[in-house]
Amino acid sequence: MLVRLLICLACGCGLLPAAEPDFSKVDAQIQQWMDAHQYPGAGILIVSKEGKVLHERYWNGYTRETTVMIASSSKWLEAATMMALVDEGKMELDQPISTYLPELKNSPAGTNTLREMFSHTSSLNSIPINDHLGVETFPAQLAAGRTGVKPGQEFAYGGTALATASRAVEVVAGRPWLTVFGEKIAQPCGMRKTVTGHNLWTYSNLVGGDLFPCSDAADYMNFLQMILHDGEVNGRQVLSTNAIHEMQADQIGRATVTRPEYPEITLGQKHQSVYGLGEWRLVLDEHGDAVVLSSPSFAGFFPWIDKKHGLAGVFVGRANGMGFDAFHASAILSKLAGDAME
Repeated sequence: MLVRLLICLACGCGLLPAAEPDFSKVDAQIQQWMDAHQYPGAGILIVSKEGKVLHERYWNGYTRETTVMIASSSKWLEAATMMALVDEGKMELDQPISTYLPELKNSPAGTNTLREMFSHTSSLNSIPINDHLGVETFPAQLAAGRTGVKPGQEFAYGGTALATASRAVEVVAGRPWLTVFGEKIAQPCGMRKTVTGHNLWTYSNLVGGDLFPCSDAADYMNFLQMILHDGEVNGRQVLSTNAIHEMQADQIGRATVTRPEYPEITLGQKHQSVYGLGEWRLVLDEHGDAVVLSSPSFAGFFPWIDKKHGLAGVFVGRANGMGFDAFHASAILSKLAGDAME
């Protein structure tokens, strides 16, 4: 009996309860930013795939319902909305964008595909446009523009291609972007306060606001849980498993990545397959599959999923600026949270 007990203790057979993960280093990193006055307030929410809150803490009056600007974190939401129409057979990833935007017919810009546009490998981000004229003018502006880059030739992170593709979603669906996003993603995921879309930057400038696009920890966590569960929410398939896998897969293809990009700069992960559809592939496993994915914001908002450790996290904050690079700095939280699970 004593021998069996010793064996069980050595093997960890469940006689002793598993230690709770220690997220103190996550808190310490956020506290360091707070002490340096990089954020007026902040919050962190980390939830397991099973829905258990693993860690939650807020600073300076923030809560899980504090709304902040999410900026480029909207790219993940835009890609998901587009993939809902792909699931329905109304759009195809490898069709030229001119299929959906007739203004781009007979234009080199029109040969870019949705796959290229949502992976930042199109030629569109290198064409100068006036985004204050409204996203409905993008196709005509792009048709008149010129670039020395060919579709699929190089990775160039930016917003023009995604905004144009989101305009195509409007045209195909026959409804405003926010309505499509609400029907396909927000409502089934229980996202009550999230606002995202391609023309909100212009709207924000016109009305003098500074929150668009926006979300909070609770809303965005609902979206991340849908992603973690391969598109399912409460028994409803919001996105197909294939759609989730396409979003997470290497979409760089033969495009060149000419400089150190987000995974290398932030976490030292040097690889070429840096991006999927609307999301960064931060950490890869031994097979080249992405296990940590994110869609970070220059404003500081940082959502991520960690498939290796079965968790999702949302850091909520609006950086004060002052030379602080919140876009790159926030990625460390995903590593610290993963370390805490080991």
